[in-house]
Amino acid sequence: MNDRTGKFDISKALAMLSAFTSVGARSFDVTVTDIEGGKVEGKYRANRSFEELRRTIDRTLQEAERDRHNVIIRPRATTTTLIQLDDVDTEKAERIAPHAFLVIRTSGGQGTPSNHQAWVAVEKNAPPDFSRRLRKGAGEKPFAAGIDTVIFQNTVRILFFHHHPWLRRIGNYLTYLTDGDRLMGIIYGNVHLILFGHKHVRAAWTPQQVPGGGIRYGAAAAGSSRFEKDAIEIEITLDRRGPIVNMNPVPIWEPLGR
Repeated sequence: MNDRTGKFDISKALAMLSAFTSVGARSFDVTVTDIEGGKVEGKYRANRSFEELRRTIDRTLQEAERDRHNVIIRPRATTTTLIQLDDVDTEKAERIAPHAFLVIRTSGGQGTPSNHQAWVAVEKNAPPDFSRRLRKGAGEKPFAAGIDTVIFQNTVRILFFHHHPWLRRIGNYLTYLTDGDRLMGIIYGNVHLILFGHKHVRAAWTPQQVPGGGIRYGAAAAGSSRFEKDAIEIEITLDRRGPIVNMNPVPIWEPLGR
């Protein structure tokens, strides 16, 4: 809120959106979380244009302040890879700033140690492990113990989850992984395929359908052998271009539940 005018000040939000569009972001995913970090049902908005957000950001932020919610905006870019660096201290933030298109102080200040978030845009043809090396060089604190080892040491990088890493509606249920947005930012551009199960309703996502993008061959959710008549076979081949992943349906035994 602007103290002098009594109106909600959205200038910083618009400046942030403009910074993303200046490096190739063409759409955005919007997630709203409550004070405990849970996603607010019915508030997720995928693939929204800059023009749409510019028209609606004022109302979105006012509602979030009223309801004590957080608004998370994740950019989608097709011509560049956007790398998010979290929990960067002041010294490292100053070192990164000349190479970043956006640096935000997320905590601290006024005599107390500060943490920052920085965003760097790199070309799509950057080396596959560039994001990892950049995060390591920036001194970003690891999000989960051992995640660097799990994700980055293998030639073909497949990440397995039990729960769905993004919001998904299955019948009357909404499924999601706490901190899933942040996790997707960490693995962006560094994983070939995501597999998960939980409710056992089979589905597949192309790379373009994965929320936030950045997963080279998309994602798949497992079905139940009690009801499915076929399964998804994952075939991995290697050539000079790197790993190639194909997913094809294959018949299985007669479903056990019928």
